[in-house]
Amino acid sequence: MEYLPRVADSQLAEALSSAGFVVIEGVRACGKTSTAKQFAKSVIQLDRSAQARAVAEADPRLALEGDRPRLVDEWQVVPQLWDEARHLVDEQQLKGAFIFTGSAMPADGVSFHPGQGRVRRLRMRPFTLQESGMSHGLISLAALLDGATFSAAKSPLVPLASILELIAVGGWPSTQGISANSALRNHQSYLQDLVEYDFQTLDGPSDSSIAKQVLRSLARNVGQKTPISTIAKDVPGANNAPLRHPTAQAYVSKFQQLMVIEEVPAWVPHLRSRHTVLTSPIRHFVDPSLALAALSGTPAKLLKDLKTAGFLFENMLIRDLLVYSDAIGAKVTHYRDETGLEVDAVVEAFDGSWGAIEIKMGFHAVDEAAENLLKFKARVDTSVVGEPTFLAVLTNSEYSYTRPDGVHVISITALGA
Repeated sequence: MEYLPRVADSQLAEALSSAGFVVIEGVRACGKTSTAKQFAKSVIQLDRSAQARAVAEADPRLALEGDRPRLVDEWQVVPQLWDEARHLVDEQQLKGAFIFTGSAMPADGVSFHPGQGRVRRLRMRPFTLQESGMSHGLISLAALLDGATFSAAKSPLVPLASILELIAVGGWPSTQGISANSALRNHQSYLQDLVEYDFQTLDGPSDSSIAKQVLRSLARNVGQKTPISTIAKDVPGANNAPLRHPTAQAYVSKFQQLMVIEEVPAWVPHLRSRHTVLTSPIRHFVDPSLALAALSGTPAKLLKDLKTAGFLFENMLIRDLLVYSDAIGAKVTHYRDETGLEVDAVVEAFDGSWGAIEIKMGFHAVDEAAENLLKFKARVDTSVVGEPTFLAVLTNSEYSYTRPDGVHVISITALGA
């Protein structure tokens, strides 16, 4: 299969030039190994060869021998390789010596040195719309954070039916170009393997039937401020009593450890008013296709449940914003306060510049979203955090343009890193 360029390519090239070794983390099957192989000159794949694992466990230094950069795939299977690589980098003052990839963090209780000054971490996720070719990427998130303007432009229209297909197929390299129904069957198999195999490799509770119910609860509540207590009530434990809070938390934590879900933290700015900002994180799936598969959903079912479709659409665009933000050293947060005012994404650069984004499926919601962004801007104390460099509504519009009130309307087929 032809390699499709990834946003992480330039990040990896830069990291290899400045650090002893680079760790690429990401959910299984998102393309980490394929990306790493574009740069590696030798490879050891620990999850595919019992012999390779045995050698690595018996003699970690021997496992690290080979042309450099050497790719150590699924390094967490033999976590002692971490310290061995660190020692080699120190002893030989190496740059770009190793690429470690991993789809889970090491088991609890494994101690390893953080590798400060030697290690660069990159997070990979499934394809963004730009990477899969759905977006031409001419409106850059980096440029928006720099305060750049853009001329009105037409983009390919993405009708509702196509959006639902995009959600179902997802951003997985292996599902590009196949039908939504075939992709969903793949995703369901993926989730089955996740709870029956990957879960067993991690410490903590691992009942696959409970794990599937927790995953389904997470999917029902995707993109919402859902406490663990709600998930616990969703999942019956022993004797049909609600799952105990610590047990529910343990299952959610394991999905986070496997990078299937991730939390987007709250942005807590200084406000002009005395309203209280809610600080709970929002959970999103690494790709909305997994949430849809967990719900046993299909594009046809989503067409009858546009509320759920809207949450999954938001999840898809948050995925993209996380990828683009990582590439430019920015972070993505969300905003909620006690009055009910919400903003889907606040993107903040390393230098403190920031912008706010509302994500809406359907052009009819743009006016309300723009008003919401302006209300949010008026509430933030810009004398402390500075003026936003942009306010934008991200939607499936055919056009990207700037409204008279200064709010950008950006097509999902136009946004890129």
